[in-house]
Amino acid sequence: MKAWIAGCCLTLPVLDAQAAASLTDLMACRLIADSGSRLACFDRETAALARTAGPATPATSATPPAPPKSTANGVLGGTGDATKDFGLSSQAIIDQHVAAGERPREVTQIEALLARITLAADGRVIFTLNNGQQWRELSAQGDLLAQVGQSVTISRELFGSYFLRAASGRGCKVARLEAPISLSR
Repeated sequence: MKAWIAGCCLTLPVLDAQAAASLTDLMACRLIADSGSRLACFDRETAALARTAGPATPATSATPPAPPKSTANGVLGGTGDATKDFGLSSQAIIDQHVAAGERPREVTQIEALLARITLAADGRVIFTLNNGQQWRELSAQGDLLAQVGQSVTISRELFGSYFLRAASGRGCKVARLEAPISLSR
């Protein structure tokens, strides 16, 4: 009886580790751009997760999940050989996937017209663009000389920040608002 309890206790951490690995592999499926490959990945990984959640079996009899097609530097794609990308920078791998049509090109800046300029309660400006996006000024820095109807450029900067430049040449750091703010009272 003691041997049986000891055997159960020793296999539980292994099963938990397998479930955690399967869950990690399942979450990695979300990064696959091709819908068919993504669905196949979800099917494969949920089946593997179901096997680990089933009745307790020795860890040696469990079939390990198949790895994603390519996981070099966290980039998933259709190369099928992760060793091909080994040692390349993330940007080089992304460029290869863009050239192969497996991933869309990253947008580094947008141009739009100002549809509305409003002042928030905290004194910062909210810029509404003609594409429906709303961007909030991060710190009130004075007048940008921006007017409704003028063109603005929003570009991606370092560390995930964004910079709005008005037609006047002046600009400020901004953050995109996920849900439009209702300004009617």
